[in-house]
Amino acid sequence: MEAEIFYACDKKSPARKKKNNRSPYPVASAGGETGCPIYSDDARCPIRTQTERRKTMVVLQLLFYCLLFTAMVKIAVIGGAVNGLYFYPKEVQDRAIELGLIDRNTMNRKRKCFMIPFFVVMLAALVLIIGLWNGASSFGEAYWQALLFLEVMNIYDGVVIDKLWVGHSQFWVLPRLEDAPFVQTWRQVLKKRSILALIWVAGAAIVGGIVHLIF
Repeated sequence: MEAEIFYACDKKSPARKKKNNRSPYPVASAGGETGCPIYSDDARCPIRTQTERRKTMVVLQLLFYCLLFTAMVKIAVIGGAVNGLYFYPKEVQDRAIELGLIDRNTMNRKRKCFMIPFFVVMLAALVLIIGLWNGASSFGEAYWQALLFLEVMNIYDGVVIDKLWVGHSQFWVLPRLEDAPFVQTWRQVLKKRSILALIWVAGAAIVGGIVHLIF
């Protein structure tokens, strides 16, 4: 009986308690059921949560999409900026045609040859990014992702392409038309991008519907 009492007291003794070998670094669940730790006990350094990795991936996807946009424009003007005369204001187009730099039929043909592949490639890339890469299948999720990509592309086109690249590169200056104003003002950029922003609201719905049907 005395031995049993001694054994029971001995089990409750603080001196007999096992030491806690857990790391002093906090561990928390970043993904709910995923149980992804914020801190690693072994490396004792923070690792990205699932949300942070997702944000990084979206930024990389947006960068890829904008670079694809730039590549398509660059391909269109291989051989000289005159091959992309349809990008210029109508006044510049008329003067270039009068000077014999290109004829109107050729310009219209080049515009058609650019626009059709451009929209097909950019649409296909967006659908694959949202549906295949990001795994979106519902219309709502696909719609908001498409709207993000299209609006970022819209701003990128107005600021980076129109104002920075076209506005500061001699590549876009046409021969014998050095005095022709072809760079859009900030007011023109704002007006054009505001209109396109509304158009892409409807465009995102089309992309969302395609993603929903395919995936």
